[in-house]
Amino acid sequence: MDMMNSRLLVCLMVLCAFSYTCLGQEKVNHYPEVGKRLPDFNLDDVHYYTQEEVTLNDFSGKWLILYFWNRLCSICIEKMPLIDSMQREFSNDIQFLLVGYTGSQYTKRSDNERIRSLYEKLRRDHNLSLPIAYDSTLFHRFNIGPSPYII
Repeated sequence: MDMMNSRLLVCLMVLCAFSYTCLGQEKVNHYPEVGKRLPDFNLDDVHYYTQEEVTLNDFSGKWLILYFWNRLCSICIEKMPLIDSMQREFSNDIQFLLVGYTGSQYTKRSDNERIRSLYEKLRRDHNLSLPIAYDSTLFHRFNIGPSPYII
């Protein structure tokens, strides 16, 4: 066999071995997909709800709406009174849960304290009764980019 055919054969063998390895791996998707059950999650910093730690199963029997927001999102903040009124009206069938971004994709410091104090001010000013989870992990796990993001 000449040198060109030997190289081609080696390349084909490597490509086949790589393809075979990839086919054997099961694809696990941790992102929400339309029409499929939401991947399970755990939130352990929940406020203004009956529990301080929740999983997806804690909301069985109701529609769950996750409202992802960050403190720099003015439309997120503007819509909170409307979401609160919908929560009050449909409380038997729907549970809204705010998910506040505590990290910072814009600066090198955490937004944890600032988003918490902002939400406390909004709660007082607008008489909000919405539960909130402070969590950046779920943002990253579900690949949430710009806010608001609703699941």
